[in-house]
Amino acid sequence: MGVGRCVVLGVMLLGFGPAVHAVNKCVDGAGRVTYTDEPCSEGRVARRLVLPPPPDPAEVAAAQLRAERLVAEAKAFTARQEAEMAARRRQQAQERQAEERAARQAARLAEADYRSVVRPLHGMSRPWLPPPRTQPLPLPERRERPVLQAPYPPR
Repeated sequence: MGVGRCVVLGVMLLGFGPAVHAVNKCVDGAGRVTYTDEPCSEGRVARRLVLPPPPDPAEVAAAQLRAERLVAEAKAFTARQEAEMAARRRQQAQERQAEERAARQAARLAEADYRSVVRPLHGMSRPWLPPPRTQPLPLPERRERPVLQAPYPPR
């Protein structure tokens, strides 16, 4: 192998090294920022940014699989939470219905007990006492006092 061939082979191998992309950040006098891969024009402050090489396709595929797995786990977690909330709401509705049934039953028993005591008193068809109130009496309307148009004369 000749020296020329070694030099050409060496230059070719250097070209296939890790790909590092360089970007210039140019800032003009007004403070506007421009990113370019070419040198900045005159009158601009330049700063060279070195970007890492793009990720390996195998790494990208592995990261995508991890992301899909995490999304699936999040969806499963959300579905489990929603199912638990629905079960909790059903349980609360059943408890509320049971309390309402118990309150109605207690009211029926109280009414039956009331009627069993009051009706036989005088053998009347109408009860002697009025039925118990389930709702409070409404408050009387509040009337405004008339406002005096002129004050009393001084004495």
